[in-house]
Amino acid sequence: MLISEQVAIVPVGVSCLNGFQLDRCASFLGNRFGVDFKISSSFFKWVIQDPRYIGKFFDVYVRRKKNISSKDLGIENGGLKCTYLKDTVTWFMHDYLGEGPEQACPDGTEEDRIQHVVSKYNYLLEKVRKVASVPKRYFIFGNGDLGPLDWELYRKGYFGWRFSKHDVENLCDSINKAFPEGENHFIFVASNRNIIRDLDCCHIFVTEDSHGFPDLEPEWDVIFSNLPEHACSRADIAARNITYLSKLQAQVA
Repeated sequence: MLISEQVAIVPVGVSCLNGFQLDRCASFLGNRFGVDFKISSSFFKWVIQDPRYIGKFFDVYVRRKKNISSKDLGIENGGLKCTYLKDTVTWFMHDYLGEGPEQACPDGTEEDRIQHVVSKYNYLLEKVRKVASVPKRYFIFGNGDLGPLDWELYRKGYFGWRFSKHDVENLCDSINKAFPEGENHFIFVASNRNIIRDLDCCHIFVTEDSHGFPDLEPEWDVIFSNLPEHACSRADIAARNITYLSKLQAQVA
């Protein structure tokens, strides 16, 4: 997450890729917007989020300011024992309870590890809520980095991958309700397997499928170079998306 007094750029998921790409381009984006961005730890940089419940996440945990408790957590019945929020299918992929070479939770009892997860993500939640004080906010979301069957947890159906038009519109509406003051911009970075047309609530960008974060860096550079600088009407956004997708279709034809 990139924070300044004037502008905030917030990765929303559903993949952690968005947050890592923002950190990589902090200096470029600061120059682009004429601000001094601070890289701040971000909730969705460590989360895989089911798009069907992402609007509900913002309604419950950001607008209503519910904190996470151990009762809200589910635990995957597998070797890594990944933790997740049951009501919004929010997977804490970097904080699992099982044993492994990259185990993120500290040593101790399982209850110790659960409390670590609760404490960490409540801390990160509060950071998301505090962007309400920044007058101009960009929320970047999408599934541009993964094909639908790349990960075992996708194949098992533990969480969804594709956005529907309803998911996108519900997310934008939920964020607007959570942050009613100031200026909200929505950027949907979609995989070429999940292009959604007729959107007027967000700017859409489309990436090719990738199997590694560096593979997509040139495409993200283009996205960051074309973030809107000023508020746009829904009619202007719709017209822009039609033109963008038409050019994209012509390139692959």
